[in-house]
Amino acid sequence: MATAVTEVYLSKSFIIKDKVKYSLLRLLSDVFDQCTNIAIKLHMGERGNKYYLKPDFVRQIIDILKELGAKPFLFDSPVVYEGARDTVEKYRTLAKEHGYSEDSIGCPVIISDDYVTQKTEFFTSQVCRPLVESDAVLVLSHVKGHECSGFGGAIKNLGMGALTKETKGLIHSLGVPVLDKEKCTGCGACLEVCPAHVISINEGKFSLKEGCWGCGNCIVNCPNKALKPKVALFDELLAYGAWSAWKNFKKQFYINVIKDVSRACDCDPNSGPIIADDIGILFSEDPVAIDAASLSLITEAQGQDVFLKHNHKNPWLHVNFAEKLGMWNK
Repeated sequence: MATAVTEVYLSKSFIIKDKVKYSLLRLLSDVFDQCTNIAIKLHMGERGNKYYLKPDFVRQIIDILKELGAKPFLFDSPVVYEGARDTVEKYRTLAKEHGYSEDSIGCPVIISDDYVTQKTEFFTSQVCRPLVESDAVLVLSHVKGHECSGFGGAIKNLGMGALTKETKGLIHSLGVPVLDKEKCTGCGACLEVCPAHVISINEGKFSLKEGCWGCGNCIVNCPNKALKPKVALFDELLAYGAWSAWKNFKKQFYINVIKDVSRACDCDPNSGPIIADDIGILFSEDPVAIDAASLSLITEAQGQDVFLKHNHKNPWLHVNFAEKLGMWNK
């Protein structure tokens, strides 16, 4: 389990005012000292999704940064799968539909796939250039479940959202399972945990159809250890993706919002039921600490690991990998 090494602050109110606002202003004024061009890394929601962070909340963060004399902008990158966000133009249109345009939100909204490269142990990552070239990055994350990583918070926000669609696809492809036929008993445990429904048992052995997400759920849930990833487990690849972005930021701050905690990601039009109670807003300079605190608070409140229960993946895996990469120490 990851160990928080940086202080994490909790507000139980989702309206940032009075003492909470004063404290956040002080925190951000210290972290973003002499920063003007500040990127707010934000998932602006898939079409049909109900639980992504809404403009009324995000505007509070924008206004606070403006009070500090900054010029913030919202940022996200296109996705690899077909849909309403797979190109810059389509995503920009959807963002506007969701209330994210400069006229409605009060700051520029940038969708871009432009990048700089960063080598990792397993792949060369394409990190989105607007984030790298900004004076600082504020990573604003909706905490929710995720079918590939168990849950999504700050690290997931960076490990996919701060990278180009090409790198997102690469991370998924490098995690595809490879079978050791000698160990496979055809028990079918893999079928029960595959979110893409692309696994079958043929002639008593694991068989994979096209369309695998490379999530590794089958790998970590195989009782016979008959599966291994093509290159590395999705959770480790995700952590490396987040690390590649984190490493290139000049200054950074993290906000996790534990509200409307849905089973699946904001990328999912049908993100499923709410699986945890609303808790509040967390603030920290440390992505590992803030995700660890988010998981701990939710588990304590629910009395169980709801992400493992609903998504068949230990949500601590990618957090622990990020900790091993030193994402808490900058």
